[in-house]
Amino acid sequence: MPAIPPRYEFVANNAQEIVALLEAAEKLVEAHLTMLNPGGSGLRTDLRKSTAAHMTLRLDLSPILEKLTEVAELNEQLNASSIERGNRTEPLS
Repeated sequence: MPAIPPRYEFVANNAQEIVALLEAAEKLVEAHLTMLNPGGSGLRTDLRKSTAAHMTLRLDLSPILEKLTEVAELNEQLNASSIERGNRTEPLS
């Protein structure tokens, strides 16, 4: 009986979870490649290149971009009010 290939779906809701899931996906791929070539760590790079696999990644960074826009707008407002008073402030980060 042929093996049914595993399919994985991951969902992340913040930047930390995204990083953790990417690391987990990398470890999962490495574990499967190790089963193809046990003990042959020297061939791992070639094995990565020659072994077919598929991944679709949809990454929505719009919440981060919204925050960046808010910070930029606040910095502009602070600078404008500081210039009016004769002071210049450092941007928020």
